[in-house]
Amino acid sequence: MSLFQSKTNVYNIFAGFCLFLLALGINRFAYTPVIPFLINEHWLTNAQAGYIGSANFLGYFLGALIAPRLNIRFNTSNLMLGLTVLSLIAATLCIVKLGFWWLTTWRLILGFNGGAIMILAPSLILSHLPDNHKAIVSGFIFAGIGTGTAVSSISIPYFYSQNNVFGIWAGLAGITLILVLLTWAKCRHATSQTPIQQRQSIQLSAVQRKTFAIALIGYGLYGIGLTPSLLFLSDYAHRSLHMSLHTSSELFALLGLGAAVGAILAGILHHKFGNYWAIIITALIGIISLIFIAWFPSLLFVAISAFLSGFYLIALVTLMSLFIGHLVSMQHHAKYWSYMTLLYGGSQFIASYAFSYGLNFNLSYNTMFKIGTLALILSLLCYLCLPKIINKQNNHRTT
Repeated sequence: MSLFQSKTNVYNIFAGFCLFLLALGINRFAYTPVIPFLINEHWLTNAQAGYIGSANFLGYFLGALIAPRLNIRFNTSNLMLGLTVLSLIAATLCIVKLGFWWLTTWRLILGFNGGAIMILAPSLILSHLPDNHKAIVSGFIFAGIGTGTAVSSISIPYFYSQNNVFGIWAGLAGITLILVLLTWAKCRHATSQTPIQQRQSIQLSAVQRKTFAIALIGYGLYGIGLTPSLLFLSDYAHRSLHMSLHTSSELFALLGLGAAVGAILAGILHHKFGNYWAIIITALIGIISLIFIAWFPSLLFVAISAFLSGFYLIALVTLMSLFIGHLVSMQHHAKYWSYMTLLYGGSQFIASYAFSYGLNFNLSYNTMFKIGTLALILSLLCYLCLPKIINKQNNHRTT
């Protein structure tokens, strides 16, 4: 039977798409296009807006760290339902204007949910699929991140026109409610792992360990490199390029569009060129995206950079998730994918805090983008080292 001939498969893929749209597209990346509005309406200062972004990244890191443990302690169904309901509560409470620490708390929780769902959802959706369907399904579900980012970025100016910043938070909470309802059935019937499955371990060979370590370092550098775009792109467009609030917010929608396209094309690149070359091509696109924004400060190049950054953001996540699945098998995917997500979240938290702190000392957005470019070049160098290790493997197909 074809993948899309089964109503169950179609709903499972749609639910995975909505889970990523909720956890990453809305709860995490929707914050960036809101930043110029928060600053202009005196909810936050520039540095405070950056620190709250750091709290969101910290929450993501903690979610990725704790999710595997929560999945052992709690029924998977109850855990997934709890995470989605908590997302709705946190998104709703952002509406209340009670200062920096109040908003920090709820953005931290939304980041936590993003990290936890990022760990749990791929195994939940992909574990029962045959290998030849995993790449295309990964592309569809990861496209939810970009779609959510684009939808929120386009919607935010409209929500703002209804009731200023309060309208933005209310609108995002409304979208969250819809997504919770759409994913409820899948989360409610999520299959829990047995204690034996949860405790199963895999002994990696020396070559596998080296391969994983290099991939891990490259993934952490990728997180650092993208932090300026993911956190400050909209405010950079508004303050440095003097674009209107609406234009700077909608510009971030191009990043979301690029992310949606990247998620779909990642599977195609994977099948056409193999996992390794697909990663190298995607990494080069990421470097080009930051060169455009760092050295060509114009609306055209920033728009192109936003689209390419989004493409790189999700395409690499999709490809690296597949890479880990090939390296350790999908049975052990969640464990090793959690390590990747942990380093990614941790590197973004440290980078975002450092960049936000630098704003107090007049660190420019342009300088941040140049630092990000260097990090992505180092990330590419890590991936270029992989073939020498991968080619030594006899029994594990990692490309």
